[in-house]
Amino acid sequence: MKFSIKITNLELTPGISSHIEKTINSLDKFVQNINFAVFAKVEIGRTSQHHKLGKIYRTEVQIHLPGKLIRSEAIAETIFESINEVRDELQQELKQYKERKITENKKGVRKFKKII
Repeated sequence: MKFSIKITNLELTPGISSHIEKTINSLDKFVQNINFAVFAKVEIGRTSQHHKLGKIYRTEVQIHLPGKLIRSEAIAETIFESINEVRDELQQELKQYKERKITENKKGVRKFKKII
């Protein structure tokens, strides 16, 4: 899966970059059998520059799939928590998408068998 990273009000460190890469690559298993290119946009940043405490880190990920756009957003106290929350939401939505595609294929095969 290809992805791009956009940073807002934050500095991209190698640790954050590697964590994002591992997280996005862990979602590859849900979109392996798709014959089209899958692209993800990752946007990470702080909600404001003057706040020091609280839920100030925001992560948003959009995954472009054939016929569907899956989007997830999370706000948390640390950047890593927000990335993990987004990953968990995306896993659930990608599982549903994958199951829906499998079901559609099975329905198509059943209809084809009835025609024959």
